[in-house]
Amino acid sequence: RRVRGESLFPFLSSLVPDSPKTPLLPALEAAVITKDGKLTDKFNYIDSFRRANERDRLAVSSKHKVLVLGSGLVSGPLVRYLSRFKALHVTVASDCIDAAESVVKGRNRTVATELNVNDATSLSALIRSHDVIVSLLPPPLHPLVAKACIKERRHLVTTSYVSDELAAMDSEAKAAGVTILNEVGLDPGIDHLLAMRAINDATQRGAKLVS
Repeated sequence: RRVRGESLFPFLSSLVPDSPKTPLLPALEAAVITKDGKLTDKFNYIDSFRRANERDRLAVSSKHKVLVLGSGLVSGPLVRYLSRFKALHVTVASDCIDAAESVVKGRNRTVATELNVNDATSLSALIRSHDVIVSLLPPPLHPLVAKACIKERRHLVTTSYVSDELAAMDSEAKAAGVTILNEVGLDPGIDHLLAMRAINDATQRGAKLVS
């Protein structure tokens, strides 16, 4: 049975003390993760995980090369994030070289190159020279890229949903030892959430959505 949040309100007064000096019930105390701006003793292990993750982030092999396909609006934030890793080398490939150069401008260890993804020879050669491929191309082009990645045995990441055509490559990808990771990101997506918040804020103020 689904319980609505407001159904819990009548019980809160008996669960939460009036004064911060009053101890919580043992069950609630055991569930508290932070207190007074610090991790509680039971959850101190979270800090060790965080520190270990930071060490791993900085220890990425210098041999790793990332190929980003596409130079649209999503490419910029991704390249900005990847450029934080001093051991990564990033290539941005696009059929619009000016846009690709704009994405990598001012970023260390990043280069731009021109690529027509329909040129199978050029696509395969570029994929072969990198370790991980990130396709930010329009979804209909992902199967084309996936086929080349399987052929060259390179891992692929996309932000798009799994299409029937991509799903059909599952066995082939596994046989080649290739990971094709789709739908990487928030769903429905932080852009959708921000759009809905803007729409709701506007309508609450009496505005009318036109398009």
